[in-house]
Amino acid sequence: MSRECLGFLSPKDNEVFIDATFGAGGHTCAILNTAKCQVYAVDRDPMAVEIAQVLSTRQEYKGRLKPLHGKFSQLLELARTNDIKEDSVHGILLDIGPSSMQLDDPSRGFSVNKEGPLDMRMNNKNDSENKRNSAFTAADVVNSISEHELMTVLRHYGGEKDAGRISRAIVKAREKHPISTTKQLANIVSNAVGFGRKDKLNRFAHPATKSFQALRILVNDELNELHKALKAAQKLLVPGGRLVVITFHSVEDTIVKHFLRTPPADSISRRPNTGSPKVKPSLSTWLPLHKKVICPSNQEVFFNPRCRSAKLRAAVKTKNAVLNLNQITHLLDKSHEGSLTDGPTLGN
Repeated sequence: MSRECLGFLSPKDNEVFIDATFGAGGHTCAILNTAKCQVYAVDRDPMAVEIAQVLSTRQEYKGRLKPLHGKFSQLLELARTNDIKEDSVHGILLDIGPSSMQLDDPSRGFSVNKEGPLDMRMNNKNDSENKRNSAFTAADVVNSISEHELMTVLRHYGGEKDAGRISRAIVKAREKHPISTTKQLANIVSNAVGFGRKDKLNRFAHPATKSFQALRILVNDELNELHKALKAAQKLLVPGGRLVVITFHSVEDTIVKHFLRTPPADSISRRPNTGSPKVKPSLSTWLPLHKKVICPSNQEVFFNPRCRSAKLRAAVKTKNAVLNLNQITHLLDKSHEGSLTDGPTLGN
């Protein structure tokens, strides 16, 4: 859905953007190649930041690409330290979840198909961030929490219908030997539920995919991080600024959907007698750029199976802004130019 992202962001010369999930830089490069604008490339993974630093030395990106190391909950702090004012950014992109680069590296522990340590931290470096927030790994989780807690994690964060059966199998297995690798965990889950699952195109899907997703979300506190990113975007975007969010999980999508629909805090008051909330007449903070959530086509899923659960939402910040019909129509037209599935898919 790279073309939809670029269409909704609609980069123009001299504008400022934040790619808050830089990854391997696909989205950032697409933005920079479209207009003479500036992109702050943010990522919590030090390896991604190193890639951004190398890219920033290329002649075509010099002075326009600014790599920043940090996570969603640090966006406002990063903005302050880099002199990015509130109400000054023209577009923000959030492409949630691990990048293809992380998934393809067995040493990171994200892949159900490759042997590696059961880590799953977005930032697996021994630095101050991990000491404060993400020191525990997926192995720590599966070897320490109770069966009931594990079942709750798998069901809530992974949407795993067989959470009870899987959690029992994990607890039984760890009583014999600690679970320390991705293959160990994948085999435990597979033996517990079998290999009968299929994806949107009726192809076989690994039975441990949802369990891995649930553990990754827990380890990296991804849902709280997402909410903090949305709140930061609301502060940083200029009136008329565009927010584009790609999620890969129903809980994530629900957070984004509700955030974009919730009235601003200053439009809510209490009825004097009952104390129940009432909404005062006000402008909505966000104007959707597409009537419904955007999902990948079957063609996209065929060429990039990892995007099968992706959902894209885009909106314009409207509070205190006067947005004319021409501006909104322009953004909608840009997002639908040409075929949306015949180009390469850009990772986060």
